[in-house]
Amino acid sequence: MSGDISKCKSLTLINLTCCGLTEIQAPFPELPNVETLDLSENKLTADVLDKLVNLSALRLLLLRGNSIETVEEFKALRDIKSLQVIDLEGCPVVQVDNYRKKIFDVLEQVEVIDDKGRDGEDVNMTAILGLKSDDADGLLSDGSNEVLDAIGRDELRRLLGLDAGDEAEADSDPDENDKSEDEEDVDPDIPPVAKKDDGDNDENQDSEGAPVPKKARRKS
Repeated sequence: MSGDISKCKSLTLINLTCCGLTEIQAPFPELPNVETLDLSENKLTADVLDKLVNLSALRLLLLRGNSIETVEEFKALRDIKSLQVIDLEGCPVVQVDNYRKKIFDVLEQVEVIDDKGRDGEDVNMTAILGLKSDDADGLLSDGSNEVLDAIGRDELRRLLGLDAGDEAEADSDPDENDKSEDEEDVDPDIPPVAKKDDGDNDENQDSEGAPVPKKARRKS
């Protein structure tokens, strides 16, 4: 990799999906804040893995739809201690017997590979991969709670686009939310003004044609 990307020290996500990449010739530069690298839907082989060593804060590595066939090269990621989620869906390597276990054995820091956690629990990858939705929390399967705790729920909520404002709205007083738009607070010392009904105009007029005022009712 070359160019000004090396100056982007505050960069947190790199998205190179569907770029037709067949190889990455040089390692990524040192980008200490990159947490998500998405290389999905390219033609990369396992040789790409040793080009990621400088991404020391990497947490989510998305490699789905590439040409990665073997597990041996994953040892190149051992020194990325922050790495916790790897997505390999659609890669030939998923046909290797016990490929998850073999990668877990090599990368002790990783907690999720595709739709399974380290202990075999189901994990909803749709949520982890960043589908932003008002119902994002519902996409996290019950069986993935322990894994998500290990990854860091606050971080995942940020990736899913959920912030404190969403929680505050959800926790608001239901009685306040249930008030109708027409409902207003009424001062008990002021009698309400009766509304006229067009259908009663003829009945509410006196002999001179003037409307007869309705009696104001006092709210008990």
